[in-house]
Amino acid sequence: MSEREDDVEPFVGGMEMDSDANEDPKREKQLDDAFGAWYEMIDDQVKRKLELTNVPEGSGFDAAAGLDEEPS
Repeated sequence: MSEREDDVEPFVGGMEMDSDANEDPKREKQLDDAFGAWYEMIDDQVKRKLELTNVPEGSGFDAAAGLDEEPS
């Protein structure tokens, strides 16, 4: 056995304890990119929700009063 295998037991109770035991730089980049895309999508959803729920301070009826008029 190598010195690393003697010193470190990567699996304890069926769970990997050393996250760098099977490090793959390409996989790490893929995971980072996927997380970045997911986070950006969540951010876009939050922005869209805020735009949909952005209501005027006053009465909605007062704010909509001029919407039916055609612009000149």
